[in-house]
Amino acid sequence: MPSTLLIDLLAHVAATAPERPRGLAVLELQLAEGEMTPIHVHEHDEAFRVLDGEISLHLASGSVRLRAGDELTAPAGEPHAVSAGAGGSRYLTTTYTRSVSSYADFQRAVARPGLDTAEGTDVVRALGEAAGIEVLGFARSLPASA
Repeated sequence: MPSTLLIDLLAHVAATAPERPRGLAVLELQLAEGEMTPIHVHEHDEAFRVLDGEISLHLASGSVRLRAGDELTAPAGEPHAVSAGAGGSRYLTTTYTRSVSSYADFQRAVARPGLDTAEGTDVVRALGEAAGIEVLGFARSLPASA
C-alpha cells in the first residue's frame, strides 16, 4: 500500500472518533535524500522509528542519526527537524495532535520544494497550527547547537 494511502487511512480512522477532541496520529513517511522538514515544535512528544534507510533527528541538544530499527522520541516543546540520509528514508512518526488530518497534511507538505517562498511558508505554518505545531524555521536551517 503506498504511503499516501496509509496516511489517509490512519488519519480518517483517528480523526472521525467523535469522543476525542484530538487524535493519536501514526504515519508512515518517506523523505528523499537531502529532504528536510522545517524546525518545528509539538504540544506532545513525537516518536520516530526508522523502517528503511536513515534519518537525522536535529534537536536543540544536538543531532542524532537513526538507522533502520532505531527509535527516538522528541519531547514535547523541543524544537526539532528531520532530514533524510543518503538514499532517502522511510519511517514512522507517532504523536497526539489537535487534528490527525491536519498533521498528515503538514507532514505531506513539509519536505516539498518551495517552502522558502512566502506562499509555501504560510501554507505550512497554517497546516502546523491546525495540528498544534509551531513552525520555527525553514530553508534547511537547524537548531542552534545542531
